[in-house]
Amino acid sequence: MTTLGLTGAGGFLGMHMRSSLLSFCDEVDVRLADRSTFADPARLDAFVGKCDAIVHVAGVNRGDDRDVEAGNTGLAHELVAAMRRSGRFPDVVYANSIQADRDTPYGRGKARAAEVLASETAAAGAGFVDVRLPNLFGEWGRPYYNSVVATFTHQLARGETPTVHEDRELLLMHAQDACVILARAARLSRSDVPPPEPVRVSVRELREVLSTQARTYLARGQMPALRTRLEVDLFNTLRFAALPGSVRHGIVTHADRRGIFFEALRHDCAGQVSVSTTMPGVVRGDHFHHRKVERFVVVSGRARIRIRQLFSTAVWEIGVDSGEPAAVDIPTLHPHALINVGTDELVTLIWSNDQFDPDTPDTISAPVDTVEAG
Repeated sequence: MTTLGLTGAGGFLGMHMRSSLLSFCDEVDVRLADRSTFADPARLDAFVGKCDAIVHVAGVNRGDDRDVEAGNTGLAHELVAAMRRSGRFPDVVYANSIQADRDTPYGRGKARAAEVLASETAAAGAGFVDVRLPNLFGEWGRPYYNSVVATFTHQLARGETPTVHEDRELLLMHAQDACVILARAARLSRSDVPPPEPVRVSVRELREVLSTQARTYLARGQMPALRTRLEVDLFNTLRFAALPGSVRHGIVTHADRRGIFFEALRHDCAGQVSVSTTMPGVVRGDHFHHRKVERFVVVSGRARIRIRQLFSTAVWEIGVDSGEPAAVDIPTLHPHALINVGTDELVTLIWSNDQFDPDTPDTISAPVDTVEAG
């Protein structure tokens, strides 16, 4: 089994990489390094000394110009120093940036870090892959730090109106796509499918798409149009920013002598609606999704839905009863389970935005009651 080290494990891209590596848990032993690891040379030496390869995503994105430039270069120097002290030189995959070609503090810092890592690994006979990534966005993004998408979704989730200060074109990629590229560079993925391509979009277009999604979903509880991969990725990022309030949505019911009628979902794009039955006391699920948008509606019986964010111990429990219909939306990167807590068979309506493909199921086993180590 390969021992893979991941730096920046507590950051935005690091969290996504950790979730992505769970797909390779049978073939990779993941070791994590965060800021506290780099602050302790002994811990950093021990981390490097156990790794066959390292995916280096740690970096400094914002702050004083000198700190940004020196911070990125300094992390590379510290990693190299640990290799020398430990006498172990793992292969390195470096999460660089397309901005490394620019004469800016961030660009210079990222470029110099690549030079330091490339030189040291080459001298030791180890491998080095310089992966230049575009502007990344997605869940776990910090507003006013990681990306304009993180800022816009944070503002919209709080009822604020985003402002476009500079309308420029961005080359955008979801963090999970970046993880696919990094995993391939680390020789973890053997897929023949072409790597994902970034998307060109203006800041104003981003604001319009996200604002429309917020009006449709956050204000009215309806699913917005999810016609493109970018729209799906932006929507999942918006939902994440609005947690936990974006999970449960009340449903208006209409009753007469025949019974009740209610709309579980109103949506104008392709998807899949499924129905599951669950016997009393049985648990379904204990998995998570990277991209799948999923909605549960209990149409008969009583259930408890348990949801936990990856790498967190906090669990939400949502009680649902067919006598008081409600839609429960499952956020990405959250292990979840459905439990029949009633005495009768449970009937659940399940909708997802994509049609199930057994070759790419986007369903990763992860019990709600067990926190991931990777």
